[in-house]
Amino acid sequence: MIVVLNHGATEETIAKISEKLQQMGYGVHRSTGKNRTILGVIGERREEAAQTLEAMPGVEKVVFITRPFKLAGREFHPENTVIEIGPVKIGAGELVLMAGPCAVESEAQLLEAAWAVKEAGAQFFRAGAYKPRTSPY
Repeated sequence: MIVVLNHGATEETIAKISEKLQQMGYGVHRSTGKNRTILGVIGERREEAAQTLEAMPGVEKVVFITRPFKLAGREFHPENTVIEIGPVKIGAGELVLMAGPCAVESEAQLLEAAWAVKEAGAQFFRAGAYKPRTSPY
């Protein structure tokens, strides 16, 4: 389940709710967004737990999640995940291109592919270094 906290919930309030969840036997994963904080609750679904939480100060609502991948889903983490590598931001709304050969067979082939990828405008170069299913070794 997900515990959605009121906008502007204090650190003290968040700590009390997290402690209560842990006392009830749940794991807690906090996600702080731009506008609010939510707590991803890991454990068995219990209606009485939701009722207890909804009565606590600072709790806006409790949402039960029935889909898999709770921690990766938008319900738990509604903002985009942005990964910064140097000046490039992956996930920030711009197309990021990564290209390269599936398998590297020589240094010359690697360098030729790298120059071709750069000239094509890709921001990242990737290459497979070892192919265990097709390697004769």
